Amino acid sequence: MKFPISKLLNLILKISLTVFLFLCIERLTHTATDGFSIIRITHPLPKAPLSLERHEAIITDHLKEILSQKFRYLSSGAQSYVFQSDDKGYVLKFFKFHHLRAPLIVQNLFFKTLFASYSEKKLEKKQTQLNKAFTSHEIAYTDLRELTNLKYLHLNQTNHLNQTLHIVDKIGIHYHLSADAFAFALQKKGSLVYPTLNKLIIEGKTSEAKKAIYDLLDLIQSRCKKGVADLDPDFSTNFAFLDSKPFQIDLGRFEYNLYLKEENERHNELIRSTSHFKKWLKSHHPYLLSDYEQYLSKNK
Repeated sequence: MKFPISKLLNLILKISLTVFLFLCIERLTHTATDGFSIIRITHPLPKAPLSLERHEAIITDHLKEILSQKFRYLSSGAQSYVFQSDDKGYVLKFFKFHHLRAPLIVQNLFFKTLFASYSEKKLEKKQTQLNKAFTSHEIAYTDLRELTNLKYLHLNQTNHLNQTLHIVDKIGIHYHLSADAFAFALQKKGSLVYPTLNKLIIEGKTSEAKKAIYDLLDLIQSRCKKGVADLDPDFSTNFAFLDSKPFQIDLGRFEYNLYLKEENERHNELIRSTSHFKKWLKSHHPYLLSDYEQYLSKNK
């Protein structure tokens, strides 16, 4: 018995429309939530290294009070989803693990057997990226805590926090998460560098703007003196001010480089780290460029 061609075409059309509608809904949902979902911040956590073991065993009453607030969706960064506390004083950052783990098809046993070499390389690459991200955050906590306003870091398996994290996504859905089960960073919230400098200039506070520039450059120097390099020193998105004091928002691109403790290397790093900032000053506030260059000449 032949299957009528009209019915076959109708079936194909229905399947195509179903797939199309599914993809449209998925895209709309992704856009509405900035891609956030619980599965994307979920990942098996490793055992705590000695450098963080004591830290993660201690959570003060003050920290518990901070973490007891609702945290509402704020933004999506390259490595994390960011939620702001109800008092607007803190941000809670969750890792984007879907960027740091291999696709499910690569993890599939059949795929790994059939394409062993490719699968192994892909898994190894993703594991390396994950290790680098975790190591960078550990550096931020152990060496740069004052320069990043990092208040708490949880990267490992625990069972003692007994703390529920209440977060609200971009479309208003509430989630209650066990702090023991998720990797997250708690950081003070500040005002981004460029809007802050623009505001000072508009208000006629030129001397405060100059001091803010010097303080930013001092921050880079302080980081270098600790022998830490930053692979993404973008002043437009990765730095902020809190009570007129600058700090680094981004925690994911640090690595050790002890050569930076040397004065000459530190000066070169200062120039490299601020090259885009120099262009921004030249374009938006050229009369402040001389102050920037004066600082560099004094710190050769």
